[in-house]
Amino acid sequence: MTGESTGTGAYDEFVGVFRDRYERLSGQLRGRVNHRPADSVEAMGGGADVEIIGLVNDIRSTASGHWLIELEDTTGTFPCLVMKDRDIADLVNELLMDECIAVSGTLADDAGIVFVDAIHFPDVPRTHRPSTADRHVQAALISDVHVGSQEFLADAWSRFADWLHTEAAEHVEYLLVAGDMVEGVGVYPDQDEELTIVDIYEQYEAFAEHLKEVPGDMEIVMIPGNHDAVRLAEPQPGFDEELREIMSAHDPQIVSNPAMVDVEGVNVLMYHGVSLDEVIAELPAEKASYDEPHKAMYHLLKKRHVAPQFGGSHPRRARGARLPRHRRGARRVPHRPRPQTGLGGSTTTSSRSTPAAGRRRPTSRSPSTSTPTPATPRSSISTRWR
Repeated sequence: MTGESTGTGAYDEFVGVFRDRYERLSGQLRGRVNHRPADSVEAMGGGADVEIIGLVNDIRSTASGHWLIELEDTTGTFPCLVMKDRDIADLVNELLMDECIAVSGTLADDAGIVFVDAIHFPDVPRTHRPSTADRHVQAALISDVHVGSQEFLADAWSRFADWLHTEAAEHVEYLLVAGDMVEGVGVYPDQDEELTIVDIYEQYEAFAEHLKEVPGDMEIVMIPGNHDAVRLAEPQPGFDEELREIMSAHDPQIVSNPAMVDVEGVNVLMYHGVSLDEVIAELPAEKASYDEPHKAMYHLLKKRHVAPQFGGSHPRRARGARLPRHRRGARRVPHRPRPQTGLGGSTTTSSRSTPAAGRRRPTSRSPSTSTPTPATPRSSISTRWR
């Protein structure tokens, strides 16, 4: 994020958000399928082979138990039917509204629907090779410190900080903190009953004191989370100047959530992960759960987006509450209402204070698929670009 957002939630900004999403993610798929726009598919003859790239606009089951997926591109929408007895039928349970996919199949005799033979996701290419540093260096990745909560693990933090001073951690030169430095105030009902520090600024002051336990020559990168004192909507900007000043020990680099951070030439995607709640709520338990959160992360990689489903149908859950899941096999209701009209047109106590030779300060940029989140529901995608 640039810190200079001018979004107001106007209709034309929704157009820009979804046009950008479609163009970026469809570009990942065009090398694998010979995409035909929705309006040109309508003009093709029945029985023709066809491949379409689009955003998932609707998913519902038919009376016979088959799956009807409505895909949408910049020219319109087109229905795609996945038969329940096909091997690919299980992939329908992985789909989220608004994600970008491609389908291959055959047009019905009347050219009014595509019978799907294959579903393609943007996914990480098989040829992808992670970037590496040109020297032996390590980073520690942590999150959810929650200073100010009764559940803050002060002893565990001290043991961690002490370990960073040992020979075993001599190659750990970077500390990446992925949000929720503090517990926050007013995040969920009756939260004050679970706080040891009830003032938000005092929470950050306490966190800053704990941060001073970290070796002084360590480069620190921090992003906010949903308990931090920034806006809740993603992408979240970095902390304001007052909070930055409070957390100034070690001169940390504070960036947005999410953010791509370059550490010694290694690209690291930092994201607090609130969208995992939505993914776990929408997908069957065997595909994503709180007990196995790595499965939900796998789906984000497969979909090539940290928040595939725009907005969300579920209210923010209270601490410890489970989120509901769809009853698969029943008609699936779209996750947002459809509008009736379309669119127009620092000081430290550490003894390690000398920067290591050859170290490069991390740099950051916002992920290419991060999207603003205006407060009103988006329009039907079929009219977004008209």
